[in-house]
Amino acid sequence: MNKTFLTTALSAALLFAGGQQADAASWRINSNANRHAHFTSINAAMSSADVVAGDTLYLDPGFTLTDNQNVTKRVTIIGGVLFRR
Repeated sequence: MNKTFLTTALSAALLFAGGQQADAASWRINSNANRHAHFTSINAAMSSADVVAGDTLYLDPGFTLTDNQNVTKRVTIIGGVLFRR
Protein backbone atom coordinates (compact mmCIF):
# COMPACT_ATOMS: atom_id res chain seq x y z
CA MET A 1 0.00 0.00 0.00
CA ASN A 2 2.80 2.41 0.81
CA LYS A 3 4.41 1.82 -2.61
CA THR A 4 1.08 2.41 -4.38
CA PHE A 5 0.51 5.68 -2.52
CA LEU A 6 4.04 6.87 -3.30
CA THR A 7 3.65 6.04 -7.01
CA THR A 8 0.28 7.80 -7.18
CA ALA A 9 1.61 10.89 -5.38
CA LEU A 10 4.65 11.06 -7.68
CA SER A 11 2.46 10.72 -10.78
CA ALA A 12 0.14 13.49 -9.58
CA ALA A 13 3.10 15.77 -8.86
CA LEU A 14 4.55 15.21 -12.35
CA LEU A 15 1.19 15.92 -14.01
CA PHE A 16 0.79 19.10 -11.97
CA ALA A 17 4.33 20.28 -12.81
CA GLY A 18 3.83 19.53 -16.51
CA GLY A 19 0.64 21.59 -16.58
CA GLN A 20 2.43 24.67 -15.24
CA GLN A 21 4.36 25.43 -18.44
CA ALA A 22 3.90 28.98 -19.65
CA ASP A 23 3.29 29.79 -23.29
CA ALA A 24 6.22 31.23 -25.19
CA ALA A 25 6.07 34.97 -25.73
CA SER A 26 6.86 36.99 -28.87
CA TRP A 27 8.90 40.18 -28.76
CA ARG A 28 9.51 42.85 -31.42
CA ILE A 29 12.95 44.38 -31.79
CA ASN A 30 13.57 47.54 -33.81
CA SER A 31 16.72 49.67 -33.64
CA ASN A 32 14.55 52.75 -34.21
CA ALA A 33 13.14 53.70 -30.80
CA ASN A 34 10.28 55.62 -32.47
CA ARG A 35 8.79 52.37 -33.81
CA HIS A 36 7.44 51.34 -30.38
CA ALA A 37 8.93 47.84 -30.42
CA HIS A 38 9.55 45.96 -27.16
CA PHE A 39 13.34 46.35 -27.42
CA THR A 40 15.85 48.34 -29.50
CA SER A 41 18.53 45.62 -29.56
CA ILE A 42 19.04 41.91 -29.07
CA ASN A 43 21.24 42.71 -26.06
CA ALA A 44 18.39 44.64 -24.43
CA ALA A 45 16.08 41.65 -24.94
CA MET A 46 18.67 39.25 -23.50
CA SER A 47 19.08 41.51 -20.44
CA SER A 48 15.34 41.53 -19.77
CA ALA A 49 13.95 39.10 -17.19
CA ASP A 50 10.75 39.06 -19.26
CA VAL A 51 12.46 37.24 -22.14
CA VAL A 52 12.90 33.56 -21.31
CA ALA A 53 13.99 30.39 -23.07
CA GLY A 54 11.47 29.37 -25.72
CA ASP A 55 10.44 32.93 -26.62
CA THR A 56 10.62 34.33 -30.16
CA LEU A 57 12.32 37.60 -31.11
CA TYR A 58 11.04 39.22 -34.31
CA LEU A 59 13.46 41.66 -35.91
CA ASP A 60 11.39 44.38 -37.56
CA PRO A 61 12.12 45.30 -41.19
CA GLY A 62 15.03 47.72 -41.22
CA PHE A 63 16.50 46.47 -37.93
CA THR A 64 20.18 47.39 -37.94
CA LEU A 65 23.01 45.73 -36.03
CA THR A 66 25.40 48.49 -34.98
CA ASP A 67 27.41 46.67 -32.30
CA ASN A 68 28.04 43.17 -30.97
CA GLN A 69 24.89 41.31 -30.02
CA ASN A 70 25.08 38.36 -27.61
CA VAL A 71 22.37 35.72 -27.55
CA THR A 72 22.47 34.26 -24.04
CA LYS A 73 19.09 32.52 -23.91
CA ARG A 74 17.54 29.74 -26.01
CA VAL A 75 15.27 31.87 -28.17
CA THR A 76 14.15 31.84 -31.79
CA ILE A 77 15.17 34.89 -33.82
CA ILE A 78 13.24 35.67 -37.01
CA GLY A 79 13.88 38.50 -39.46
CA GLY A 80 16.34 40.09 -41.81
CA VAL A 81 19.16 42.29 -40.56
CA LEU A 82 21.17 45.19 -41.97
CA PHE A 83 24.80 45.43 -40.89
CA ARG A 84 26.43 48.84 -40.44
CA ARG A 85 30.00 49.59 -39.55
